[in-house]
Amino acid sequence: MARLCFHFSRKVQARHDEVQGEVLFPWGRCEFEVVEGGLAVLLSVDDAASLQRVREVVDAHVALFSRKQPTIINWLSPA
Repeated sequence: MARLCFHFSRKVQARHDEVQGEVLFPWGRCEFEVVEGGLAVLLSVDDAASLQRVREVVDAHVALFSRKQPTIINWLSPA
């Protein structure tokens, strides 16, 4: 999470501490929280196109930063 937030901070507003992070993309907000056994990711967007764009950016960067131990995000839709 820290590496992701630091990387994103080069282009967009981002912050993080030991357990939480937030990235403000032009298309929406992405919040990270370290939880037992992993990382929770919450996206806040205005429309389906923005949702897809933020998911693709986050997925691509998670794949990039987890090459040695590949990590995949299991996205859940809101109920």
